[in-house]
Amino acid sequence: MPKYPYGKRSTDLLSQVDEDLYDIFMDVGDLINTTILPSTIRTVEEQREFVRTGRSKTMNSKHLQGKAVDAAPYPVDWRLDKELLDVVKDALEDGFFDKDKFKEILNNIKRWYEFVGIVKGVAEGQGVSVRHGRDFKGFLDLPHVELKE
Repeated sequence: MPKYPYGKRSTDLLSQVDEDLYDIFMDVGDLINTTILPSTIRTVEEQREFVRTGRSKTMNSKHLQGKAVDAAPYPVDWRLDKELLDVVKDALEDGFFDKDKFKEILNNIKRWYEFVGIVKGVAEGQGVSVRHGRDFKGFLDLPHVELKE
């Protein structure tokens, strides 16, 4: 049982992924409070919708094979992209720079990248090679972790 136990939904989702990913995220749960996102397990129809709406770039997703997990540090803060763009836009357009808001956004970014580092470190410690969504070229997918071929 991880130090930060997963809820029923997260546990159910993890039970459907590759054993290596399951083991990685059980150990991640000992280090940081984590949630497994519903997008971890997808049907072909759901994947088609993800591609149509730009949330994914391929129909050959490892989510369809149980070879990928979407996970986030809990509690999840999804404001990252929009609010960072708003702060930069305000600074460029109005010369106004909200330092407090920028610090909050940077702390959120830092939290995500710490989470990524923990996941990658645990995987490496287990001898499992993973690729993270921050490593994609032209597409940032912070929750995504997949097994490398």
